[in-house]
Amino acid sequence: MYEYKAKLVRVIDGDTIVVMVDLGFNVHTKESIRLLNTWAPERYTRRGKLVRLHTIYHLAMLGCYEDGEYLTIQTEYNKSFDRYLAHIFIDDIYINGVIDDIIARVHGLT
Repeated sequence: MYEYKAKLVRVIDGDTIVVMVDLGFNVHTKESIRLLNTWAPERYTRRGKLVRLHTIYHLAMLGCYEDGEYLTIQTEYNKSFDRYLAHIFIDDIYINGVIDDIIARVHGLT
């Protein structure tokens, strides 16, 4: 597992985000990251849309979109997803856990 600093670019759905990863030496790469151990409803469903909107809102409230604010991502590559999976933190807040709470609340809706 590797650890990087990254800036949040956008939220694709409740369990996938796009980040600009700082690789050091002024080298950056934009990557789609799937949150480890987080399973959101499909983004085109009603619940999936709600989870995405709540995720955007909560990440904004945590300051993830602010200039100079970096996420810490702990990544591993998964061939079956053909993308990186990650645990994501802002300061000491575990973002995957925050999003899991959002998903649980939205699944509770009827």
